[in-house]
Amino acid sequence: MQPKPEQRSPTPTPLWACLSVTWITSFGTAIGWSGVFFVTKEAHGFSKVDNLWLGVWMGAAYTLCAWFAGGLMGRQVGRGKRV
Repeated sequence: MQPKPEQRSPTPTPLWACLSVTWITSFGTAIGWSGVFFVTKEAHGFSKVDNLWLGVWMGAAYTLCAWFAGGLMGRQVGRGKRV
């Protein structure tokens, strides 16, 4: 299917915008992953061992979700769907 002549092709996003959004989300993620241990220690009385186990479970959950998401995306691409 050919695009209609009056339709414009999309313009690429400026590099500064991509880098800004990437930095903001990376910073927010770092604050969240680090801040959770501070909150659990100060507000909920977690010990160092409790926080270690919390980190282990958070890492395991992240790994499993990433693994399943990778397989899901691979199947979607294989079906010819745009992702």
